[in-house]
Amino acid sequence: MELFYQACEVAATGSEVVMMLYFVSKFLGCRYQGWQNRIFQFLSFFVIFNYMMIVDKIFLPYNAVKDFVVMLLYILYALLLTKGARLYQIILPAAGIIMIAGINISVHEIISAMFHLKAEQLLEEQNNLRVAALFITKFLFFLLTQVVLNRVHLKKAKFRKKEFFSIFIVFFVSAVMMIYMFQFQYNSKQVNIKRFVMVFYVGIILINICVLPLLSMLAERNQKNYSIQLCRHSWKNKRKHMTHFIQSITICRFYSMT
Repeated sequence: MELFYQACEVAATGSEVVMMLYFVSKFLGCRYQGWQNRIFQFLSFFVIFNYMMIVDKIFLPYNAVKDFVVMLLYILYALLLTKGARLYQIILPAAGIIMIAGINISVHEIISAMFHLKAEQLLEEQNNLRVAALFITKFLFFLLTQVVLNRVHLKKAKFRKKEFFSIFIVFFVSAVMMIYMFQFQYNSKQVNIKRFVMVFYVGIILINICVLPLLSMLAERNQKNYSIQLCRHSWKNKRKHMTHFIQSITICRFYSMT
C-alpha cells in the first residue's frame, strides 16, 4: 500500500505542474512553436516537478519556502517562454499559486472537520483520505483554471511604472501571505486561529478577484489613451505635411506669376 500512496503523491504533483504550465501558456500564449515549444515545456515540467518531489522529502513538515520558490519558478517560466505583457507574465503565476493554496486549505479544512482529523494528518499520514484530498484539490484546480481561461480575457496594453508596481505588489504579496499563512495554519493547534486564517484567505481571494476587472479596465483605458496619442501624432504629421504642401503651392504660384 505504501507504493500505492507514493504513486498517488507523484501523480498528484505531476498533474498540478502540468495544469499550471498549461494554464499559464494557454492564457498568455507560447513564445515558441512546434518541437521547440515541446522541448521547453518538457524541460520546465522536469525542473519544477523534480524540485517539488525532492523538496517535499526535505521540508517535512510543510515549509512555506518551498511554495515560494515554486512560484518564482513559474514566474520565470512565464517570463522566458510566454508572450504578452510583462505584468501579466508575473501576476498570472502568482494568481495560480493563490488558487492552489486557497483550494488546498479549503478542502483540508472541510475534510478535517467532517472526519474530526487534524490538518497535519492529511498532510503527513498516508491514508485514503489523503489520497481523496489530493485528487479533489487537483480536480477543483482544473475546473477553476478552465473557468478563468473561458471567462477572463485581459486586454493587451502597456502599463505605467506606478501601475505596474502597484498591481505587482497586490498579487505577489497576496501569494506570499497565502503561502506563509498556510504554514501558520498548519503549525497552529488552536481552532480559533484556524478560523481566523480561513476568513483571511477568503478576504485575500476576494481582493484579487476584484483586482482582475480593474486591471482589465485599466488596460482598456491605457489602450484608448495610446490610440488617442497615435491619432494626435498622426494628425500633427498630416498637418505638418499639409503646411509644407500649401507653402510649396504658394511658392510655385509666385514664380509662375513672375
